[in-house]
Amino acid sequence: MFKKLILIIVLGMSCLNFSGCIFVAASLRETQKAKQDFNVSYIKALEIVKKALVCLNLKFEEAVIKPDVAVVKGKYTNEKTMYIEIFKISDNESRIAVRVGTSDAGKAEAYKILEVIEKYSKENQ
Repeated sequence: MFKKLILIIVLGMSCLNFSGCIFVAASLRETQKAKQDFNVSYIKALEIVKKALVCLNLKFEEAVIKPDVAVVKGKYTNEKTMYIEIFKISDNESRIAVRVGTSDAGKAEAYKILEVIEKYSKENQ
């Protein structure tokens, strides 16, 4: 009986610890993104991201496009994995988040991509 109680307590604490680690990792990933809101529709934002990828000569790997969210995965010039997320905020507003690599070192590269996206968004207004 006592062994079962200790086993349950240890398993419960392990689950809590594991859940905490997942939460910390997810929050760290959010801080590595460069984000900006744009006054363009969701469809226009998808087109702008496509133009930016072509302009920067970045390798496109895959895209998951849903009615309100799109995630584009590719490779940056230094072979780091790149994610561009496009969120529909309203009919005329979208948020674009860019992440390059798995560390904060890729944040500067993410901002470079975001600058090109901003340039194309101004052309489409």
